[in-house]
Amino acid sequence: MKTITATALLSTGAVTPDTPVACPGTTVVEGREFENQDQFDLGTVPFTEAFAQSCNTTFIQQALQLPDGALAEAAASYGVGSEWQLPVGIFGGSVPADSTGTTKAANAIGQGQVLMSPAQLALVAAGIASGTPAAPVEVTGAEAAGPAPAGPGPAVLDALRPLMRQVVLSGTATALADHGEVYGKTGTAEFGENTPPDSHGWFMGY
Repeated sequence: MKTITATALLSTGAVTPDTPVACPGTTVVEGREFENQDQFDLGTVPFTEAFAQSCNTTFIQQALQLPDGALAEAAASYGVGSEWQLPVGIFGGSVPADSTGTTKAANAIGQGQVLMSPAQLALVAAGIASGTPAAPVEVTGAEAAGPAPAGPGPAVLDALRPLMRQVVLSGTATALADHGEVYGKTGTAEFGENTPPDSHGWFMGY
């Protein structure tokens, strides 16, 4: 989800890859405390580094300055929320457009009310890689499952790809650094009814 949140931030001009941003160990929104993994604190760093290290607090603080619908708009540009018509089930994900406060903060880091499937996240990665997001197909040459998403502008994607490369070169996915020219983003996906919820480790990329 931070890839989508970064898309919104870059699209609105809120940040550039070089913008200095705060990455404190914790941040409080309407009385609720959010934290980085093990409360790591980077101080003030370029946005590229906050992205590479997956700094929750940076993304929350920055996303709260966005218009309420910006995250959903960025997600939709990659096809998130589409009702794909395929013979096999594929969940297009969901990013609410009307969340505020703590829910908006949680959504910015892929928690809160955000829902996603691996298939849809793969479509996001493919859209970033190709520059032209596409609808899924059952097999090559078959009819697409819906209209192709519009995608963010070329300037946004040109800024986003180096961010994803830095994740592998110096960030949370350095385990892949020796496996070719890999671009991507790590994340955790919460599930279930436990408190705190269980979570899976995810990687999306190309």
